[in-house]
Order: sequence, then C-alpha cells, then structure tokens
Amino acid sequence: GALEANDFKLSITGSGSGASLTGTPTSISQQGNSYTLDVAISGTLQANHVIEVLPAENSIYDADGNAASGS
Repeated sequence: GALEANDFKLSITGSGSGASLTGTPTSISQQGNSYTLDVAISGTLQANHVIEVLPAENSIYDADGNAASGS
C-alpha cells in the first residue's frame, strides 16, 4: 500500500538541548516517486543536531516482501 507518516520514526542526535520533535512525521505527501515528510520541531536546532529518519520496524516492504532495514 501507500506509504503513511507512521511508517517512519524520527529522532534528533547531537549534543546540546533546545530542540525536540515528535516520534513520527506529522504528515506525508507524494509527487511521483518523491515523498515529503512534515516534521514538528519545537525549540531551536543546534548546528550539530542531526534529524534521523528511519523506517519503522516492519512497516515498509520492497516488491519481494522484504522489510526495509532501519540500520
């Protein structure tokens, strides 16, 4: 089926505080083969912060039925 926002998990890595986000994107949109994830961030991101987007466990599969890896 179509990708959904809860098919992804989000995290912020890096030192310092000031920013947080929800564990999943707030929405997803598709244009052709491109997807845009909307992310709700509160606070201020620091230069060393990295937003990591990974597939949620057992949520995205290829044409052969293999689950996408989150590592």
